[in-house]
Amino acid sequence: AFGQVEIKAPRLTMDGGTIGTPSRLSISVRAGNVHVNVGQLTLQGQALINTSTSSAQDAGMVKIQATDAALTNGATISAETTGSGNAGQIEIAVDRGLVLSEASRITSSTTGEGEAGSIDITADELALRANSEITTEGLQADGGNITIQGRRVLLQDSAIRTTTDRG
Repeated sequence: AFGQVEIKAPRLTMDGGTIGTPSRLSISVRAGNVHVNVGQLTLQGQALINTSTSSAQDAGMVKIQATDAALTNGATISAETTGSGNAGQIEIAVDRGLVLSEASRITSSTTGEGEAGSIDITADELALRANSEITTEGLQADGGNITIQGRRVLLQDSAIRTTTDRG
């Protein structure tokens, strides 16, 4: 496996930019994991936390632990595959509030033969606003499951869905 990315800090703010562990077609090792353990997580301006594969090897896992987290202005947390390896799982645990707004996404997807990973979210309060979404998608293979545990979930002009186009 590739090395993993691990971030531990009181606060992580990303305005654009990428934290990720991709595994490319020519590499025959599994992508590494991304672990973020912070107090306050703020992703904005197309910021991306990602693990992916385009090979026969599986993508790594994205694991986020935070006290509060906000994704705005197109920020994305994703695990994806375009090859025969499976997309990684996404696990997010937020003590208080997780807010997605302004077309932000948490997604696991596959456009190849590998399966999409599952998304597990635990947050006291989860809010999706302004065209934001939590999705798993499969075009040629199975989409993953979405599990949300919390006290309150709010959707305003947003979506939580799992889809597959597999015949």
